[in-house]
Amino acid sequence: MPLFVLRRLLSFVLTLLATSVVVFAVLELLPGNAAQVILGETATPESIAAMEDKLGLNQPAATRYLSWMGGMLQGQTGLSISYDTPTAQLMAERMQVTLPLAVMAMGLTVALALALGIYAASQQNKVGDVRVRRALSHAIDKKAFIDGVFEGLAKPIGSHMAPTDAGYVDLTGAYAYDPEKAKALLKEAGVQTPLNVTLTLPPPPYARKGGEILAAQLAKVGIIAKIENVEWAQWLGGTFKGNFDLTVINHVEPLDYMAYANPQYYWGYDSKAFRDLAANHAATTGAKERTQLFGDMQRMITKDAVNVFLFNATNTAVYRKGLKGLWSSSPVFANDMSAVSWQ
Repeated sequence: MPLFVLRRLLSFVLTLLATSVVVFAVLELLPGNAAQVILGETATPESIAAMEDKLGLNQPAATRYLSWMGGMLQGQTGLSISYDTPTAQLMAERMQVTLPLAVMAMGLTVALALALGIYAASQQNKVGDVRVRRALSHAIDKKAFIDGVFEGLAKPIGSHMAPTDAGYVDLTGAYAYDPEKAKALLKEAGVQTPLNVTLTLPPPPYARKGGEILAAQLAKVGIIAKIENVEWAQWLGGTFKGNFDLTVINHVEPLDYMAYANPQYYWGYDSKAFRDLAANHAATTGAKERTQLFGDMQRMITKDAVNVFLFNATNTAVYRKGLKGLWSSSPVFANDMSAVSWQ
């Protein structure tokens, strides 16, 4: 603690020193000088020169700065040009009013900052507790969501990976739709309901339409989701930078599970255990070991309920009968047309 205080004091002194140098340099560059200000515009060159000599303005800038600094260290703040009175005396007179106002302002600022900090912490902790995140997962009826948004043309998922990924582990049973369990978890986490959150929705229909369904389901367990529809620029500029309570987004990049190893990613998952697991997976070459580690990663992010994993949309295509070779699972954003033919 003493070392910390010493460092802060040293930083404060260096800041004052640097500020004084900058201010002195700026005044040096400005046209005119104190002698001209004191004597006025009608002063003769001779009288100005005499005043400059009296004030020491004809000395090098470095000498004047060191002289001023030496006086400051001895408590000599100089004379006021306007009042021809020691500046220390003028400051003392005005400090009688300024100091109480400054103290009151500082007290108000500290109180306000503390209140905002507590509010921000409480907002963050809405979903910071894993029990709250698990409650969210139990509160969502994925089948109803898929039927309402995709007319059944999607598959429920229990982790970030898609059923078409090699090594996929079916974890859809981890959080069965159970509103009562969701309520119990919220109560266990000490969450008072109704819990008000904002559900930020980007433009795609799955988000806008799906958001209405999710809000209705969450309301049944005491979570009141206020819907905020935003454009992509707003979503990318705010939500994607972590400024949100809840959102709905379809991750379409194949095998982007390494995003969970990045604590700065927008959902803010910070798990050393997962990062170690991902690093082991990346360093392992054996197929069996990689599959096992891949499954462990899926199970971990599901256990931690990092997100409410909803759906893997079905790749729906319309093409003429007899066309063969089109991929049904679309592993990448393309089709190998060399394998496509008419039968």
